[in-house]
Amino acid sequence: MTFTAGPGLIIFLLFVATVVAIIARRLRLPTMVGLLLTGIALAFTPWIAPQAGLTPRVLYTALLPPLVFEGALNIRWRELRVELPLLLTLVTLGVALSLLIVAGLTHWSIGWPWQAALAFGAIVAATDPISVLASFKGAVIAGRPRLLVEAESLLNDGTAVVAFGLIVSASSADIHGVALVIAENLVRMVLGGVLIGVAVGWILTLVIGTADDPLAETTLTMVGAYGSYYVADHFGGSGILATVCAGLIMGNVGILGGSFVSNKGREITEGLWGFAAFIANALVFLLMGLTIGHTSLAGCWPAIFVGIATALAGRAIMIYLLCGLVRGARRLPIALQHVLVWGGQRGGLGLVLALSVPTSAGFARNYVIAASFGVVAFSVLIQGMTLQPLLKKLGLLEESK
Repeated sequence: MTFTAGPGLIIFLLFVATVVAIIARRLRLPTMVGLLLTGIALAFTPWIAPQAGLTPRVLYTALLPPLVFEGALNIRWRELRVELPLLLTLVTLGVALSLLIVAGLTHWSIGWPWQAALAFGAIVAATDPISVLASFKGAVIAGRPRLLVEAESLLNDGTAVVAFGLIVSASSADIHGVALVIAENLVRMVLGGVLIGVAVGWILTLVIGTADDPLAETTLTMVGAYGSYYVADHFGGSGILATVCAGLIMGNVGILGGSFVSNKGREITEGLWGFAAFIANALVFLLMGLTIGHTSLAGCWPAIFVGIATALAGRAIMIYLLCGLVRGARRLPIALQHVLVWGGQRGGLGLVLALSVPTSAGFARNYVIAASFGVVAFSVLIQGMTLQPLLKKLGLLEESK
């Protein structure tokens, strides 16, 4: 039997994911690493068709909304508000700075055209919440690292898609219209996504307050996760930013932080989103492995090594430079800066963006895809395996469950 994209493949991958999760837990290995390696191995078996893998449609329409929503749902606003100035700096100026550093290094080191270099810079400049949230599962972290890394990755997710979309759209505009295209898309995607997410979050929170039914309350959170994404995407806004905003509002005002729901509804909701996050994470990493395993990297190894080096350099320079400017009580210790650098992982979103690179010659599509896949594999396998030992060495890991 050969599995292609469809229900049969999903059922098979869920069974494999469960077995891998059990084995990884007993061996005390990160589950996401086991899932990615298993996916790569499955790509070389006769059971999985070559076309099976992570696609933009699967990630955006099925897997990304619940992962982003679940992460935002559990972030407390009172803690986020204190760190918001630094976080906004990292996800705006920081992403732009990292993008330009990566683009400049790849352009001057291996001669990529500026279009390809900028597209690759956008793909790897922002961290991926899927990988970041998976890395921190099961660890009790002292101080600020968990909040900073997870919140940055959630906001970065939207920034990466916006930056990539701006670069691709600007490449098809005439030289006089580039600035106007960038400005219009930036306002529509960022402002539109935030406003729609806030509106959906508040409306559903108010509806939840009148439900008086635990199952209805829980169902409305699912509506919030997918509804905010699809409405924003329909009107040209950033679906990811919309889902983040809806999750923050429903988590802090409604489901987990307020008196809008019953205790039973809160309990069911927490269980649902824990389960949904596990399913989505498992499928993302297995499909990532299948995608990497089915991709030919012949002749692209120089680009892969340069891509990994430039991605790490861009992240490190950006973090140490911007965090070094913070003064006073909110100044970040150097140990925390190390965690931000190494904990800023790339994942499924990077793969999907890479697969979305235009086929025109200026984008060097095959090399950008290979380098992006190399960065993601290094991020999950090497950074993912060593993040918790690093936290322990720095004295930031209190307990590992």
